[in-house]
Amino acid sequence: MKNLFENLTLFDRRLRLVVNPDNELSRFSAKFNISSPSSIMLTENYGRAFLYFKEEVHMKREIRILLQEGEARFHDGIWRVSFSVSGAKSYVKAVRRILQVPSCVNVFTHNSKGSFIMDFLFHHSDEDEISSAVLDCVHSSDVTEVMFLGSFEDPATYFTDLFNLFNLVAIAFEMELPLSALASCGYPEMDHWMRILKVPLGEKMVGVLFSESPIKEKGTIKQIIPGEMYVSEVRNPVFLSFIREYVRRKNPPLLRIQKFDAPILRMVDVIPGLFVSDALRTINRVIGENPQWRTRISCVLPIDSFINMERECNRGP
Repeated sequence: MKNLFENLTLFDRRLRLVVNPDNELSRFSAKFNISSPSSIMLTENYGRAFLYFKEEVHMKREIRILLQEGEARFHDGIWRVSFSVSGAKSYVKAVRRILQVPSCVNVFTHNSKGSFIMDFLFHHSDEDEISSAVLDCVHSSDVTEVMFLGSFEDPATYFTDLFNLFNLVAIAFEMELPLSALASCGYPEMDHWMRILKVPLGEKMVGVLFSESPIKEKGTIKQIIPGEMYVSEVRNPVFLSFIREYVRRKNPPLLRIQKFDAPILRMVDVIPGLFVSDALRTINRVIGENPQWRTRISCVLPIDSFINMERECNRGP
């Protein structure tokens, strides 16, 4: 089975969307020139935006105002703030419209002085749908801009560049699944697969699925590239526990990848380096509630080191 980043080369197009919501969170970010990784949680009925920043003395009055409209947690000198984003807002509709394209996934979001900059990857077979979605977004939303739409060639370089800007860390952990959990994990007839979630958070998990052998289209599994790429939906109580705990602690991951080689499920969460300890607490709490999923942490590495490790492991002896 290909390593995690080899599969990502099947995404050969990238879209960068700039969302400019007019709310207290974006105005606060603009006033204090905050630039940091961010997250947007989308479910069928609502959404939440997350922002992280270090507290400065001159911010205290504005922080009190900000907290009247959002939820926040202060830990280790870092504020983690989340705001509800109404599903009726045009920019939320725009993001949902983009993610409806079968191969499209949100791989990174960051906040830059009040704007949410969102990167999406997709396969060229969906170019017509992406084009239609982009034109719809620009037409229907005066707070959405297109910064880039073009080719995507090297995942390793892309993520290494992000690491240099935002100090991203990959946490990988492995679960040995009991037989009773295989069906709810995903695809019981398959011993090997990988998927990347369309958005890292959401109660309805939809992912782009990679396989080295053909899969029958059934249920929520739909073909994108025959024998290689599919889109599917999966619900699993343990996966949902991770999401709830990440949201509760307000340190959601920026990207989530899952790889299965029976009976081992490997999960990789990409997070800001500031939140490694918090993420490990999240993992510890969830696996403590689910001891039947025998779990171990396999690595905690800067994203560039993680990519190099994946390359070396795949070369073999």
